[in-house]
Amino acid sequence: MLAFRCLVQKPSSWYVQHADSLFSSYNVKYGTEEGEEWRMEGEETVYKAIYNLVNHTEKLTVDNELTAVIKSVFLLRFLLCSGYFPEADENMSTITEEQSFIGKLLFHFQCGINYNQHGIYEADGAIEAGKKLPLIDVGAAFYPNMVLLNHACCPNTLRINQGKKTYLVAKHLIKKGQEVTDCYGMHHLSNSKTERTPIIENAFLFSCKCKACLENWPLLPQLEARLSQAEMGKLGTLLSKYQSHFREHKFEKAATFCIEYLKKMDEMRIVAPHRNYEIASMALSSCFWASLQ
Repeated sequence: MLAFRCLVQKPSSWYVQHADSLFSSYNVKYGTEEGEEWRMEGEETVYKAIYNLVNHTEKLTVDNELTAVIKSVFLLRFLLCSGYFPEADENMSTITEEQSFIGKLLFHFQCGINYNQHGIYEADGAIEAGKKLPLIDVGAAFYPNMVLLNHACCPNTLRINQGKKTYLVAKHLIKKGQEVTDCYGMHHLSNSKTERTPIIENAFLFSCKCKACLENWPLLPQLEARLSQAEMGKLGTLLSKYQSHFREHKFEKAATFCIEYLKKMDEMRIVAPHRNYEIASMALSSCFWASLQ
C-alpha cells in the first residue's frame, strides 16, 4: 500500500507529463554518483529516486512476480472506479495508454518500495535508564534519503520515530571517510549470524557482508567486557551520571555523559563489539527516545 499511497499523491497527468524525464530510464545508482551539490530535494528528484530504487525484479520468483502483477491490476481497477482518471469509464473493455502507464508504475513502485521501506516503532511503556527499550513495530514508511544507506548488523546509527518524522542519529564515533550505515531490522546484539542470514537473504535478497557477519560477532551477553583498572578509572562515573540525570528526566544532559563515555572508549581504542561500548550506545539511544516521547 505504500506504493499506492505514493502514486496517488500526484494526478495521472503529472506522471504522463514527466514520463520521459523521470520514468523512462532505470538507473540503480541514481543518488549515489551525483556531485557534492546534489540534494534529495524537490518532488521530481524524489519521484525519480523512487523509480530508481533497487527493486530486484531480475531475482523475483514467478510466484512473487505474479503476486505483484495481480496487486497492480487490482489497484489500477480501484483507481478507474474511484475517479482517479478524469472521464474514465469503469465499464470499458480496454484501458488507455495513460492507464496502462500508471499500471506499470504501480508494479515498478511496488517492487522498489518493497525492499526499501523502514519500520516505524513506538515505545510501549516507560523508557527506563539502563533497560531494554520497550519498542513495538507499528507500521512502515518510505524515506527517500534513508534508502541511500547500506545495511549493517552493527550499524553506527540509530533511528528514532516521532509521529511521521524519523531521526537518524550517530550512536558510534563516525570518522571522516567512514561509511554511515543503517540497520534494516536484524541486529547482531539480539540475533545470531545463523538467525540473521536467512532472514536478510529472503527479505532483502542480498548476503550481508558487514563486519559483524564477517567476524561472527557474538550476542550482547557474550561480548568481551574486560576493562583494566586504568581504563575504568578514565571512564569514571559517567554512566552513573547518565542514570541519575535520566531518572530526573534531564535527557539531553544524560546524553552528554553517554557521548563522553563513548569518546573516552574510542581514545583507548576500545570499540564495538566491546560490551561496555554497546551498553553506552544503547544508553544514548534511550536518551533520544525518551526526549521525543
